[in-house]
This record gives sequence, structure tokens and C-alpha cells, in this order.
Amino acid sequence: MTSLAQLKTEKVRLDREIQRRTRKVGQIQSRINQHQKKIARLQAQFKMVIGAETAKAPVKKTKKARKAVKKMADRKPAVPKMLIRKAPKVAKKQSLTRKQLVIRALSESEKPLNISEIISVLKAKHYSFKAKNPRNGLTVLLYTDKTFQKTKPGYFTVKK
Repeated sequence: MTSLAQLKTEKVRLDREIQRRTRKVGQIQSRINQHQKKIARLQAQFKMVIGAETAKAPVKKTKKARKAVKKMADRKPAVPKMLIRKAPKVAKKQSLTRKQLVIRALSESEKPLNISEIISVLKAKHYSFKAKNPRNGLTVLLYTDKTFQKTKPGYFTVKK
């Protein structure tokens, strides 16, 4: 036989489970109501698009709902997305990356270049830097990328 203490703990557990499920039911019911409102609104919009009615849905009791229905009736018919033509995409001009430009600048020069010389070569080729201090980004690129070889302190060439 089960003891009185075991029965009490079982009752507490069951009460908690009932409360949890009751809350869950409330949440589900509120979601159902939200979805029903969306369905009603979409049906009204559909009727407006087709032209069957002027979207006069039944007026609800709340002031907010009456305003929403009035706005729907005053609104121009919405055009479905599938009927809207999109402009054709224009291919972007392929531009070289910063790394590719640095490789080109280093390979064109006969001697190793330091960072400020590389920046001046890139500026001479009309490359515009987006960063406030392009030296920092270029330094990280040169020291971390395996493509570049450090010949002496601060001077770099392209690895062969």
C-alpha cells in the first residue's frame, strides 16, 4: 500500500501538471484566435483584389476593429506579388580584391616594398580605401597571409 506522504506528493505533481496544461491550452487558444483574425483579414484582401466586394467585413464590436475594417475599405486594392515584375539584375563590375591588388603591385616592382610604399602604389592606381587607417588592414594582410614573404623588417615580396 502507498503511504499518505506518497499520495500527497503525487497529488502535488498532478496539480502542477494540470496547471501547466491549462496554461498551454490558453496559449494555443490565443494563437488560434490570432490565426482566425489573419484569415479574416486575408479573405477580405482577397475579395478586394478579385473585386467581388469592397471588403466590407462584418463590423466587430471593438472600436479598434471598426477602424481597421474602415481602413481596409478605403485602401486601394493590393496587387499580388506574383503579378509584380522585378527589374532584371545588372551584373556588377568585377573588381579586384585588396589582396589581388597588393600581389600585383609587389610583383610589378623589382625590389621589396614596405607598407607605405604599397599604399602609395595602390593610391596611384586609383584604389580607394574604405578604412580610416588603411595601414592597419594592410599590415594584418601582409603579416598573416602566406602569399607574402617578409624579406627584411617591414619589407615584403610575393612568394614564388
